[in-house]
Amino acid sequence: MARKHMMKLAAATPEVAADKAGATLKSFSKGDRDRPGFSFTRYWWLGEGGREGIAPWVRRKLKPGDDPKFGHTARSEVLLPASAPGDYASIEFLLQRFDDTLPPFESHAMVQAKITLDDSEP
Repeated sequence: MARKHMMKLAAATPEVAADKAGATLKSFSKGDRDRPGFSFTRYWWLGEGGREGIAPWVRRKLKPGDDPKFGHTARSEVLLPASAPGDYASIEFLLQRFDDTLPPFESHAMVQAKITLDDSEP
């Protein structure tokens, strides 16, 4: 617990805040001609230094808005194993835990799967 507390204090210092711009979130997308309507994007951190985290990015994807880069999602789900604690069903809790616990040496961030449904089907 003391280590986590020290990391929170360090995050509040100006030196660390100035260094936050060091790593950027990069992506690679792949659609599959054999599976129309399905694609995925892999995201990773490139560079040294602090990270904004994935929570702000995911929140922009979930909320309707006028941002042409992000748009919005019609539906989102948190898929968990049956043994997962109930707290993890909350997207906010899950995002916060991910951003708080991702080790600084880990560059892999997330994978986004996109399923486009046929408009003519209910």
